[in-house]
Amino acid sequence: MILFHVGRLISFAVLGGLLGLLGGAIGISFTATAILGLVASIVMIVLGLNLVGVFERTLITLPASTFNLFRRIEHKTAAPFIVGAGTFFLPCGFTQAMQVAALSSGSFVSGLLIMSAFALGTLPMLALLSFGSASFAQSRHAPLFFKSAGVLVIGLGLFALIAGLAGLGIINPLFNV
Repeated sequence: MILFHVGRLISFAVLGGLLGLLGGAIGISFTATAILGLVASIVMIVLGLNLVGVFERTLITLPASTFNLFRRIEHKTAAPFIVGAGTFFLPCGFTQAMQVAALSSGSFVSGLLIMSAFALGTLPMLALLSFGSASFAQSRHAPLFFKSAGVLVIGLGLFALIAGLAGLGIINPLFNV
């Protein structure tokens, strides 16, 4: 578990920095950033609907070749580190929103700091889940947890979607500060 989390922290920092460099090189605009944010919020809503059980099967999955790679390395010592690093590429709305922020930052250091802060901020909950997941996944409370998490993800996705639409001027903001 420790190698997994170390791989995750290091990969998020380095890849976040590279996203910042890429954003600086291509000069991403506010509109492009907002559109990417809208896509991330839609992914969050779909993933939340999957957790709640609205769809019979998962709509967003990784390619089979990804799992073949992990099967080839699963018994190697570095496997947990590589899997942790691979979480950067999971279709997760929260991660994608932070990746968009890193991309729009325009610099290696800013992208690195954005993704590092995100990885560190999510570390306590992910560590708790990973260390307790083996017994929890089989418990009678697991379905309630996943449905509750799904409702939360849908709510956050809707909030991000509305904020993105308001930011683009498509709808009026719900709140004026």
